[in-house]
Amino acid sequence: MNYFLKQTGLLLFILTSLVFGQEPKLILDKKGDFKITTWSIYTCTDCDYTKAEEKANYSKLVALTDILRKNPVLQETKGFDCNVMLYSEYYGDKKFGYGIPGKMSVQFCYFFNAKNGKIAAATIEPPSFGIHINQLLSTSCNSLGFNAPPKASDADNPNYNQKKWELAAEKTRPMFFLPGKKEALIPGIDVYADETVIVYNPERPDYWLPVTIKEIFEAWIEYYKYGPYKYESEISLKMLEEEYALFNEEERNKITYLGGRGPAPLLNVDTEINDVQVMKANPEYWNKNLPRSDVQIISFNVLKDKARYRREAAEQLKNIDGTYHLTRFLEALDIKSLLPVID
Repeated sequence: MNYFLKQTGLLLFILTSLVFGQEPKLILDKKGDFKITTWSIYTCTDCDYTKAEEKANYSKLVALTDILRKNPVLQETKGFDCNVMLYSEYYGDKKFGYGIPGKMSVQFCYFFNAKNGKIAAATIEPPSFGIHINQLLSTSCNSLGFNAPPKASDADNPNYNQKKWELAAEKTRPMFFLPGKKEALIPGIDVYADETVIVYNPERPDYWLPVTIKEIFEAWIEYYKYGPYKYESEISLKMLEEEYALFNEEERNKITYLGGRGPAPLLNVDTEINDVQVMKANPEYWNKNLPRSDVQIISFNVLKDKARYRREAAEQLKNIDGTYHLTRFLEALDIKSLLPVID
């Protein structure tokens, strides 16, 4: 081990010792409050939500909150204040969306003994549970899409075409790698990689659709063809076209999975079936006859392994860790109870 690594390790040890040595004691028996804060959920500048839509949507989110409050940890808020923050947040391209998108963050502001001897609540980035609302993509989806920046003033690619570049980028944006193996828990609830949960209306078209080898390669090739910079375009196109040539015509029409062909693939995909498939958001999932205020799909992360949460909660209590209340909440969360919130 070199001198730098030795000194870095020593510094981390000292800092860790100081942090844990000064960790304030949790106050577990103090009764807490519960509130909902509409911090920024209706502040989208290009959405033009009406007051009626905002009011109706807020009622839907309160209904979702009411379901969450049946969780034993929230039935009696002890040892923490619970603050439900409603954000304006969106993943992916809004062209493929519908409804009022946002995020609900259930925050566990745990109580502790402050240095002045008084009881305080942890309100700065407290442990939280997030639910993404009316969004076809999850934070667990590994995007395979591009955004085309504004017109480049220093472009040197003779094929550069801003409009075609933007259209090519738009084709790629709905595409992503699945979080992992899918399990249909019940109609309307899918779980990926034992953690990423999608709650949806099973009577609608699929919320995600498979992508073929041809579809993703041609979209990427088109994107790099019309980009502004010659060197980036030439290098990327050469790599992509060489990779694409390794697939015969039959394979090009097959569904795409994580993989890769060639010595150094730029687009790490193949046709060999595995748990990580390439998919794209399906805008046909939305029922646009419903009001924008309705909740048509939600997603969040919670482990199926409840025993792990129990072990972690015990360890967190022992180590005076403020995430203790959140872990107990996740252990007790009944994800099937959330299905009725979907319109």
